[in-house]
Amino acid sequence: MPGLRLVETRLDQHFFRFAGRFMTDWDDLKFVLAVAREGSLSAAARALHTTQPTVGRRVAALESRLGARLFHRTPSSAELTEIGRTLLSGLERIEGEILAVERKASGRDAGPSGIVSITAPEWFCAHVLAPSCAEISAVHPDISLELAGDARAANLVRRDADIAFRLRRFEHQEVIAQRLGRIGFGLYAAPGYLESHGIPSSQNGFAGHFVIAMQGDAGPVADLAWLTETAHAARIALRTDSREAQASAASAGLGLACLPHMLGDAIPALSRLDIPVPERELWMGVHVDMRALPRVEATSKLLVTHIQKRMAAQRK
Repeated sequence: MPGLRLVETRLDQHFFRFAGRFMTDWDDLKFVLAVAREGSLSAAARALHTTQPTVGRRVAALESRLGARLFHRTPSSAELTEIGRTLLSGLERIEGEILAVERKASGRDAGPSGIVSITAPEWFCAHVLAPSCAEISAVHPDISLELAGDARAANLVRRDADIAFRLRRFEHQEVIAQRLGRIGFGLYAAPGYLESHGIPSSQNGFAGHFVIAMQGDAGPVADLAWLTETAHAARIALRTDSREAQASAASAGLGLACLPHMLGDAIPALSRLDIPVPERELWMGVHVDMRALPRVEATSKLLVTHIQKRMAAQRK
């Protein structure tokens, strides 16, 4: 296809010929990739923390410079054109090369200073990571921390975060994963709820009880499978992937909730039942190109020390 070869030639020239314009063009590329991945301008705007008109302008600017239309747009969606689909892998290759350069160049010689972004489940940010920030700030005052609580797994390769904590192993080969131990989980309820409904029994599938469950599409979550099997006779009162929301609902007397001990034990309005619940593994992930950066290395070491102390105390 002559037209496609022309666009590919323009693409290579546009991104690699003029170093002075390199990062400006990379900014536009990020917008195009976000629309391709999210499926609409509005969804891409939310992912990039900007506005829909801004996304539209940046996509149009790159299309104009490439001389090709990359998306079929409707009010609610944006679908890649044939040329867009053909160029997508090339755009992602360019993204990977640019991010690799950024990772190797960003602060390797600056010492333990600068911004370190960390992502983890929201409850883990609030109850485990946030308390450790004071210690990190005291030891390394030039480091500024960013915490993002998100149930979705951050993409460390795309620089969504510098450090990520997850309750399952990282699968990408470019992520250095460290197993930190096992997180204990328990079944919790408000005392008032237990007075009204009694202690649940696994012998009858928690018959007569209400449970607060994860969403069905939450992925391989240990307690989701356990609840489905153990509490098969109970009624689902609420589904939410937010552990904080689960804890709040259980505290209000809505029903039984599976919660991490680090969260449930810290809430006076909840009682932990003597019913075994599967534990989960805690992993920390850092991109291979980021782990040697002084600010990332210093932060990760202090976080690991703090977390392992918390985990040891929780087992006592």
